Amino acid sequence: MKRLIIPLILVLLGAPLTTPAALLFYKGAQTENYFGAENQERRAWKSVLILDYDTGTFARTLYGTLHGTKLYSTIHYTNSHIVQVTGPKGKLQTVIARIPNDCQVQESPGKEGVYFAGPNAMLTINTGTTLSFARTLAATGSNLGHTTPSDLPYIVQGTVLLLFKQSDTIASNQAGETLDAAVARIEAQLQSQGFSP
Repeated sequence: MKRLIIPLILVLLGAPLTTPAALLFYKGAQTENYFGAENQERRAWKSVLILDYDTGTFARTLYGTLHGTKLYSTIHYTNSHIVQVTGPKGKLQTVIARIPNDCQVQESPGKEGVYFAGPNAMLTINTGTTLSFARTLAATGSNLGHTTPSDLPYIVQGTVLLLFKQSDTIASNQAGETLDAAVARIEAQLQSQGFSP
């Protein structure tokens, strides 16, 4: 019996102590009104959002055709977390919020920016694993930016609507993908379709 226990202990000690985080996949669309910097146009993008449920961090890939060129861009958001809020009629809502920096805490104590929000539903994220989380995520907002090198100001006003993708979520979680691996896979798929970063 001792002979079996010692090798078993060695195997367990050599095994990783953590498992890959549960990822949630959302797909949808983003529309933008861009104006300023001697330009005005409406832009339409497809969007993939991959959320690491355990950490609240996420990555977002936008892709589409702009001025005849197939483009994509990915942004990783590491200063975010998940908050459950009781919404209208007592229904829970999921909020993916921006963790404020020290300056923002001093200027607006107790307040955080919202990246996305949506009403909760029971979602299947892996075989036999469900959780109460947003089935749809939405956001609206605007940003002021400046072109380089001319430093001309422009505004982008946008709307985003994303829907939970159960099949993509389950496939990724069964494969044990990390957030970085899932993003790399999505980017490789886009590149194979002729999109450039």
